[in-house]
Amino acid sequence: MGFLISVREVGEPCVGFADRFAEPEIAEFIWRNSHGVTGNFKRLLHRSYRVAKDTYGRQRVEFSDIYEAAKFFPSYIDR
Repeated sequence: MGFLISVREVGEPCVGFADRFAEPEIAEFIWRNSHGVTGNFKRLLHRSYRVAKDTYGRQRVEFSDIYEAAKFFPSYIDR
């Protein structure tokens, strides 16, 4: 399970979502952890890409990478 991320010429990730990305539990997790803010959504996906690439040497992001990346987000946003 995952979605494909390719790299543009300028070095920024470009995300192409697979069908599984729209599954309710994954979409809800991302929405909850990005707090409904588009900028946070992008940061979460970018951090997920960095986790997949730097930690596991993969170009494909999996849900476990998104989960791990969410741990880097500050918890004070929820308050």
